[in-house]
Amino acid sequence: MLTAHSRAAALSFLALSLAGCGDATSANRSSTSLLIASRTSSSLAASRALLDISLTAGGHSLVITKAQMVLAELELKATSSAACAAEGAHDDCEELRVAPMLVDLPLDAVKSLDVAALLPPGTYREIEFDVDAVESGERASSAAFLSAHPDFRNVSVRVEGTFDGKPFTFQTAQDFEVEFEFRTPFVVGAGASSLTLNIDVASWFQNGTTILDPSNPENRSLITNNINRSISAFEDDDHDGREDR
Repeated sequence: MLTAHSRAAALSFLALSLAGCGDATSANRSSTSLLIASRTSSSLAASRALLDISLTAGGHSLVITKAQMVLAELELKATSSAACAAEGAHDDCEELRVAPMLVDLPLDAVKSLDVAALLPPGTYREIEFDVDAVESGERASSAAFLSAHPDFRNVSVRVEGTFDGKPFTFQTAQDFEVEFEFRTPFVVGAGASSLTLNIDVASWFQNGTTILDPSNPENRSLITNNINRSISAFEDDDHDGREDR
């Protein structure tokens, strides 16, 4: 039997400037936030009173104390946009690019990381984002990122914790390119809109009811596949970390 517990992690708030095109100004842009929330799998029992994320099964225990990822790029694809309707507008209107940023994932099923954003009014049908490792000289902002985070050279995801009481650090340079097409268009207008990116951190080190040892090289492929499968996105205007109904 596999059980899990989690706690709320301290949240970091990042300012994210999203680039549109045309003559859009702050006056005709609406405030939109991208929330990044951790969640525990529905098969797990969660207790917010306990520290971190803890998994126990088959005589083994795993505790996740920190989970981080490098968010390299965001892209929203529009169905229509007032900001990009002007003559001469290009496909770049759909692309919202950011400098690489290090995201500390909250280890809780409810708390979320709020990234403030300004997005041109419009109706969006699809979102793509890229979790990617940063290499020196790869892009103009790489040097600044690596200066601030030297341990993240060629690292896209990093997790710290213990397995059976022994400290571990799991990291990968895998590029996770994830694309979501909304079931209903995501509308940004006069009011506030929110989009939640949900990441099931606890599932990264599970294979059914078995806990995966992060230090075992034979588990790396399965763990990276779990990371890719653990991510979901949905509209979340009430900021509760759950899909709006």
